[in-house]
Amino acid sequence: MTAEARTRAISSGQFITSSEIADLAAYSKRNPSAAPSRWKKERQIFSVKHKGIDYFPLFALNPDNNYRPYKAVEEILRIFGDSLSGWGIASWFIGLNSFLDDQSPKDLLASDPQWTIGAARDAVGEMSHA
Repeated sequence: MTAEARTRAISSGQFITSSEIADLAAYSKRNPSAAPSRWKKERQIFSVKHKGIDYFPLFALNPDNNYRPYKAVEEILRIFGDSLSGWGIASWFIGLNSFLDDQSPKDLLASDPQWTIGAARDAVGEMSHA
């Protein structure tokens, strides 16, 4: 992802800071990064760094579950392992995916998580054959 594309992604509102997550979910304001940092350490979510700040994907958070990460995100991160950077994973979630009939994986996390997980497996299979 180019620097310009990264700036556009951050500006789009698709990525938010831990403080913004704390506001959305009414978490403690004393340590707003506690939950997102724990999720990241446990590989339930990923982040991207922009101008020295960690941003978390809003699309990976389930508003119906107090803005906790969708379970499918953890499985997708397990599938990708260490093969992609945070920005690489972000690009995969945001981009159109032919396995998903040219839909973005981020748009299917809530409605069809298994299909999205299948797309991650397909992507890893393609990477190993490249």
